[in-house]
Amino acid sequence: KFDLWVIALIQTAALIYGTWTIHSSRPLAIAYVNKSFITFYANAKNAGDIKNTVTTLKTRQLFYVFNDSKLSNTLNANQLVPYAEHAKTVANTNSPYHIASSLDNAIWVQIDPLASTNRYLKIDKKMGTIISFSKQVK
Repeated sequence: KFDLWVIALIQTAALIYGTWTIHSSRPLAIAYVNKSFITFYANAKNAGDIKNTVTTLKTRQLFYVFNDSKLSNTLNANQLVPYAEHAKTVANTNSPYHIASSLDNAIWVQIDPLASTNRYLKIDKKMGTIISFSKQVK
């Protein structure tokens, strides 16, 4: 009985730790920043600001507007706006992270290009709206 109790205790602790890890590293939002999409995670340094922005704007799809008069080395959550306001700009942007689809009226935009090589968002070529997510360009 003691052995089973110890195993159950260790398994419960592992389950709690795993659940906490997943919750603390979950994606909060995705934003178009400097010609590609990046993901904001709950364990990031600025997660509190991002979470407040997502709550205020009522969307998890964001667009980062650079302020040329106040340049900064860090991301400012106040410069995030709803993606829908700038979706057409994304569709018309020329970038090495954009791949035009030959099969349909879409563009594949890479997500987190510095961290991964196989995550893409499919966006409408005319409107810039996000259609789907994929791990490969189709």
